[in-house]
Amino acid sequence: MPRAEASRFAEENLLDPAAAISALDGATRGEPAPLAVLHTLIGTELWLTTLLTARHIWWQKTPGHQTYSSESGILFR
Repeated sequence: MPRAEASRFAEENLLDPAAAISALDGATRGEPAPLAVLHTLIGTELWLTTLLTARHIWWQKTPGHQTYSSESGILFR
């Protein structure tokens, strides 16, 4: 199956695709699996994919909230 072919980690040799697929398959069958690791792997892969496919990424500066502490005389931003 081509599931691991699109993995950014596999492309950089940071991941053994066979081991990841085996863990995912086992988890789908209800076998004990490293769920925290799989969660992190899937979330990071999705994040990397959106970085590469996002057409326009921009940041807009917004005015910050300012608070003055009368006790210390410090202005917090």
